[in-house]
Amino acid sequence: MGDANTTAIEITADSVTLDLNGIALESRLVSGNNRLQNCAGLGLATAGCLGNTLIMNAVARG
Repeated sequence: MGDANTTAIEITADSVTLDLNGIALESRLVSGNNRLQNCAGLGLATAGCLGNTLIMNAVARG
């Protein structure tokens, strides 16, 4: 598990196929100042509008 503020995967080019083969990308809650808050990191991000990009066989939670 990475740092809560880290983006796990960032796609920065067109024409990318990403097959995660069932891997889950999860956002978890962390405790701080007696309350729960979302982590700032992203599971998956893209650099703007990309063309012909396919993400398949992924589970997203959070």
